[in-house]
Amino acid sequence: MAKKRQKKYLFLIAVVLIAAVTLSGAFILALTSTGKTRLDAEYYGAAGETPIDTEEYEQLLKQQKSFIVASAATACSSDILDFIDRFSETEKISYYYINWSNFTNSSTGDAIQYPPTVFIVSKGKIVAYLDSDAANDVEKYNNYDDFLSWMRENIDF
Repeated sequence: MAKKRQKKYLFLIAVVLIAAVTLSGAFILALTSTGKTRLDAEYYGAAGETPIDTEEYEQLLKQQKSFIVASAATACSSDILDFIDRFSETEKISYYYINWSNFTNSSTGDAIQYPPTVFIVSKGKIVAYLDSDAANDVEKYNNYDDFLSWMRENIDF
């Protein structure tokens, strides 16, 4: 009978220890998580734009990559495109450019309604984007410091 009770206590202690370790890990993860996207390593350390088409974009999504994309209509002129270039040069983070018509033909083309835009993809999913038609994004399109703040809120660098 004593052996049975001893096994019961050992089992209970093991369960409590496993629960404590699991909860500690979750707590540490919650404390260290910033909610920001960590881009794949290849995008850090080198500035510049890489033009891509729909097929290349879809391949990046399929590979569950994390990256930045700028997109605009062919004849579009916007400060936002200058801002992303400046950001890339200053922070040494590269990004992709996809023409708006190519983006709208992609599997995520309905996620963003209006060009121009800059968006962030994390593990193959669009997690943040600038909406040229949204009142709360207007300053990010007109002021580099506001654009930079948005980038810093959304990207871990």
